[in-house]
Amino acid sequence: MATSVDSFSPKISRQSVETTGSTSSTADSNTRLKPEEYARAVEDFSTLLIGSNYLSLGKYLTGNKDSTVQIDGPTGLDSTSDAALIYSLPLGTDGQRAQAPPVIIRDPKQLYKFESETSCLILLRGFLSAAWINNVGSRFFVDPEFFGRHLDFRSPQDKFNNFSTPCLPSASWHLMELPVTTLGSRESTFNGLSPSAWTEIERKMGKDALERHHEKLLSLNPALNLGESMIRDYYVFDEIHFAIDQRISICMQQAEDGWPEGEEKLFRILVWADAGSGTSRGEHDPWDAESYEMKYHPVIENKPMIALKSHLLRPGAPEKGSWTPQDPVSQLYQNYGRSLRPDIQAADPFYALGEIFQLSANSQQQFLNMIDAKLRTYSAKGPEHGHEILPHLKYTQQILYSRILDIKRVLMSIENTLRPAWAKSNSQTGREKAQIAYDTIQRDFKHLLDHAVSLYDRTKEAISVLQSSISIMASHLAILQAEKAWKLTFLASAFVPISVATGIFGMNFKELSGDGMSIYWFFVVVAILTIFTAVLFYFDGVWRKVRAQMTV
Repeated sequence: MATSVDSFSPKISRQSVETTGSTSSTADSNTRLKPEEYARAVEDFSTLLIGSNYLSLGKYLTGNKDSTVQIDGPTGLDSTSDAALIYSLPLGTDGQRAQAPPVIIRDPKQLYKFESETSCLILLRGFLSAAWINNVGSRFFVDPEFFGRHLDFRSPQDKFNNFSTPCLPSASWHLMELPVTTLGSRESTFNGLSPSAWTEIERKMGKDALERHHEKLLSLNPALNLGESMIRDYYVFDEIHFAIDQRISICMQQAEDGWPEGEEKLFRILVWADAGSGTSRGEHDPWDAESYEMKYHPVIENKPMIALKSHLLRPGAPEKGSWTPQDPVSQLYQNYGRSLRPDIQAADPFYALGEIFQLSANSQQQFLNMIDAKLRTYSAKGPEHGHEILPHLKYTQQILYSRILDIKRVLMSIENTLRPAWAKSNSQTGREKAQIAYDTIQRDFKHLLDHAVSLYDRTKEAISVLQSSISIMASHLAILQAEKAWKLTFLASAFVPISVATGIFGMNFKELSGDGMSIYWFFVVVAILTIFTAVLFYFDGVWRKVRAQMTV
């Protein structure tokens, strides 16, 4: 029988903090939810009608068919990857803390035994096995919605998709989803194709590869590589530039209500990024930098005087087994919090997430700037290239519409951090600094929203103008074709009287035997028929003008 989840508190209790030691044999570990209990609780809920959106996650955590909880499954990592880093955020007596290196976690059981007397930031990356999810979820009593959302790759055509997400703000105040977009460029070989034709083929190949990638992730196949990167979307803009969309999911575990006045509340934040240690072995997807002559561009963060601070920003030599700075998330995780004040970071969870929000915001700014440049390129081409440009504009419009929705959800998540459950610093200085950080992040994402909306409107207007131009050009072409057809008709009509006369005089009647009949009668008949045809053409032209005036 599965243990009831209600018997466990999802909050950090003061008693557990006071009794926490260096091992798991503490009051906290004695009341800690076990991995198998966590997995079976999710599976039990998935059997209810209101829990149908947890079916895949519940089966995955309990071992699918035989319900064997995966706690000791394939959890090993290669020598160049870490599935988790934990940054402790301790408060010193003077409100400061020393910079402590992160705890590197390579085994889920190691994470389950982790003890901390302070607030902490748990950083996860890449695809996680059921063993990892069970141990992380049970150790920190994580809302399964956090895992379910991050692993939700269902398409709108999926018959099991109940469209329960995105949910209402009141139900997700502790959850966040931040988009991270990485730009790339390539050296393309057209193989005799035009750039537009090559781009269309590449988009089709990318769409098919993305569907296969999502089906593999949706099945939660245990054969997936631990720490494998997950791709949300793949965009091909032209023969040079492309981009991949990934996500960073965040879950904030609130402090217990009624924490003693004057003491900083403890919290735990889980951050799970799609960017992992690599892609599937033996498979070459269009976005795989090892498969093509292509490269990814770094996410550049612009700050005042940053060009004079390279000695502070240059990463040190990572220890063996740690993440290498091949992607923006790796660079962020290796030395997280370098730009944050330690005392405020340990007291305010939203402030502690500042660098993650800045990474997302800067990646979106670069993405929108690139789209802006592409729109200017499209606008520079004349209407004669309309049929070539129009598919690119419609493709860009769909991307911008999706991006507007993503940014709106981020702004909603930022506003949710104003709820009392999100801890705040007790010091006046801490609150002021945290408020400045809040206003800065919110202002940046509002700017991104305005930028995306502006680009969307420009794209929509460009599509409308281009379609009008194409329609006018088609009308002109139709008129030219009609004029050519009229000239051919007129030319053919000139031979109609002669043809009719020839047909008449060629009939086998005795009156038209030809004996004694003058050839002038033939010309008389041709003249009469010509005059009759001309009269018909005249009245047809008059009728067309009258009908045109009546239409106007």
